[in-house]
Amino acid sequence: MEKIKNNTIPKLSTEADIKPSSPICNFWMRLLAMCIDSILLSIAGSILGLLLRNLLIRMCGWELLIGFTIVLVYFGILNSRLGNGQSLGKKLTQIRVVGRNGECISFRKSLLRTTVFTLPFFLNGAMIPQFILMSPIGIIVYLVLFGGIAGIIYFYTFNRGTRQSLHDLICKTYVVRARASSPITPRSVARVHYIVFALIIVCILIYSLFMVPWLKLKGEFPELFILQEKLNEMENVSYVGVFVGETLGQDGGSKFMRAQVFWKRKPIAIEDAIKEVAKVILNNYEEVDNKDNVGVTVIFGFDIGLARYHWFKTEWSSPDEWREQLNEQKWQEFTSQEGRFSVLMVGTVNESIYEDKAKSLNGPSEFHAFSADNMNIDFLVAYRDYPDWYIQRINPDSLLEQVKNGIVVGFKGNIIFEEIVYLEEFRGKKIMAMSQDRKTTMQSKIFLVENRVYLLFTEFPEGNEYSKDVEKFMNSFKIIEK
Repeated sequence: MEKIKNNTIPKLSTEADIKPSSPICNFWMRLLAMCIDSILLSIAGSILGLLLRNLLIRMCGWELLIGFTIVLVYFGILNSRLGNGQSLGKKLTQIRVVGRNGECISFRKSLLRTTVFTLPFFLNGAMIPQFILMSPIGIIVYLVLFGGIAGIIYFYTFNRGTRQSLHDLICKTYVVRARASSPITPRSVARVHYIVFALIIVCILIYSLFMVPWLKLKGEFPELFILQEKLNEMENVSYVGVFVGETLGQDGGSKFMRAQVFWKRKPIAIEDAIKEVAKVILNNYEEVDNKDNVGVTVIFGFDIGLARYHWFKTEWSSPDEWREQLNEQKWQEFTSQEGRFSVLMVGTVNESIYEDKAKSLNGPSEFHAFSADNMNIDFLVAYRDYPDWYIQRINPDSLLEQVKNGIVVGFKGNIIFEEIVYLEEFRGKKIMAMSQDRKTTMQSKIFLVENRVYLLFTEFPEGNEYSKDVEKFMNSFKIIEK
């Protein structure tokens, strides 16, 4: 046999000589697995919703915890060593979750990983009260919500080296092909990704620490927050969202305001529920007459994150159209040139003049009264002129005290509140009294302006349900020049 020269026998390659490919799962396979899991969980959530619909509706937003728990258990178990690191979606796509050593992770670490991944998305659908978002707790909520979602999406999309998203980086896990069994070769994440994420967190902190408090005091926001609180106080309401905006069109823009109200249970008549909400808006939102349209949406149902069932109805009308439907009347400025005053009142104002012919120290005089009513609340402005000589003789506080006592006796009530108030430089009294006979409350202000006594009077049912209307009426009173 001829000797092969120079030992040129071909060298057979061994497995050790072959450069192994990266075990890290690619972007699209991981996305496909998540889509499969989402579909399966949605089906399970829909079945649960059909079986427990009435119970979930009565939970008033807390049902979201049920969906969160299901997701936590599903991924917590299957993505750990208990499920071989594979949810059903990962099994079908032949990928799994592992630690740096290439082994499946513990159940505890899997729960943490799932919490970091799912909590921001569930918070995004939660009915978080406005007062929480405006408190220091709101800063944490904003960081978890916006920082979590932004971090997950950013790292998942742009971290091409290790394909680790935010929850993977925190738990030091990887998603690899199922057949890969060797330890993961540590690779550092590019520093630029951490810098970008840090900038995102800084922006969120600036927004929550400075922008949110600033917005609370800016433009219409203060009135919207007050309206939101009033709507939340309604008996059947679990959550409220209020919005303002402007639409653009060829004929010009139109301003609108919309309230989205979640009902605790299915209303007996959804049209009546809409009218209840509209009435609260008309009585508590001072900017309502500056809007071309006001929309009211009443929603009832449930949302467990995996599935939701919402029934709703929306009605749009102008403020005046809402008033017509509700038999409500509009606030208007009433001015009396002879009485030298202006005031905001509701509906038609009726003037009455009463002559006091009784013989008294201050002589006969006329009592002018201007009254209006808005279904459950009465408004009255009155004045009476006294002779100059009488004003010069009597102490102003004594005169105010006499008028106050006369009002309380006529009302047949007991004083529960009294204080000194001023109208410009003119001194006066403010009182509140309750009548047990009529089961009503009275609030009144009395002012002595030169030789004229002005009386502002309101009477409303016990409970002070219309206190905002009362304050609006009382605070609008002004003296005008002769």
